[in-house]
Amino acid sequence: MQGISVLVVDDDKDFTRIVSRLLETQGYTVTVAFDALAAVDRVQEEVYDLVLTDANMPYRSGFDLIKTLRNNPRSKDVAIALVTGRRDKKDVQRGLDCGADDYIVKPVDPDLFLDKVQSLLHNKAQKQLRQLQFAQTSLNMPVHWDTGAEIKALSEKGIQIEGPTAASPNTRLRVQSPLFELIGIQTPPLRVVQCQPVHGNPFRFHLSLQFVGLSDSELQKVRFWINTNLNIQGSSRAS
Repeated sequence: MQGISVLVVDDDKDFTRIVSRLLETQGYTVTVAFDALAAVDRVQEEVYDLVLTDANMPYRSGFDLIKTLRNNPRSKDVAIALVTGRRDKKDVQRGLDCGADDYIVKPVDPDLFLDKVQSLLHNKAQKQLRQLQFAQTSLNMPVHWDTGAEIKALSEKGIQIEGPTAASPNTRLRVQSPLFELIGIQTPPLRVVQCQPVHGNPFRFHLSLQFVGLSDSELQKVRFWINTNLNIQGSSRAS
């Protein structure tokens, strides 16, 4: 990941040290700011590929920082994720409304955290490529997904669905399904990671959707449901 520059903004020095080491093991160049004002100064001095910011900090919140970055020509297109212990759905939605691309709940799982970082950087690169190739109007509109799609797979990272409608990478969706009630969680925000036509059927699409802002307790319920379902499937095959 040579040349990838990440700005970590958090007043918790222990957390910034842990996250910095984690990112550096992947070859990222990491800069740390301990509050939002310092982060704004860093952005004026250097261009970053990704900003990871806490929500609660001295002087100004992470939500305010995101709004400032989105209004700054130097940083308006940077990938941004909130990394915070705030787990309420209203905080997740507030972060996304401010302009965050993703919402990561503390304490972070190292593997999931690095997967999300890689996904954020990939989506940023794809967005830049599309901007070079096409003239387009930028939109940021909520979508209610109700197209007769079916969930084909579930993991702790997200879901795979198949349906008649395509969606661009990084589009945020809410998929209404009884699956989430069975798991015991509220309908989570989802972000499109990949969309491809189904082989042999150009009128149906396979989408990979990533959970946004899933709390630890919700993640545990997802893991429990997956493991229980696998055990049931294994018992059925054995019989």
